[in-house]
Amino acid sequence: MNKGLITIGLLIWLGLFSSCEVLKPKTTANGKAYKEDLSGLRTEFESKMPDFSDQGGSPSENGITYPDYAFGPAADINQPLHNLLDTIAYQNLQINYVEGFTIQVYSGNRTEDARKAKGRAMEILQNDNVSLEYDQPNFKVKAGNYYSRFEAQKDFMQLRRSFPNAIVIMHRIPIVKKN
Repeated sequence: MNKGLITIGLLIWLGLFSSCEVLKPKTTANGKAYKEDLSGLRTEFESKMPDFSDQGGSPSENGITYPDYAFGPAADINQPLHNLLDTIAYQNLQINYVEGFTIQVYSGNRTEDARKAKGRAMEILQNDNVSLEYDQPNFKVKAGNYYSRFEAQKDFMQLRRSFPNAIVIMHRIPIVKKN
């Protein structure tokens, strides 16, 4: 067993080190080391700073005077951005509801059955978020406000035992605004 491991180790060591090549410096055709100097081809620029002393600016550290408008923003988007954000905020204030889901427990034309269904749904869910609505000619009992169908699933399964005709429906959830 140990000889096998030693043999495998030697083979791996030989494989790793025998495949490596020593890097040699690059040489030209006549055997000299290759060297390239491109500094003579680079373009040189002279920095000439304008003098704005006659236009009433403020002097800088190196004595050059710039006009007050020289360093202002060229394309200032702050005001249009503020206008857009104000418009979006105003439109958001106009929204009074959010699309969501509710569980419709009962739909029928008998008042007494609707009241019993509401009471039973309140017992099952143990909350007061059950409503009785009259949508002519039917009474509808709806339970809960949920933002997704997945959220409604737990309560739906509880209600389904007592109300086999219960369904999850789309519903507008009113937004309560705090002053």
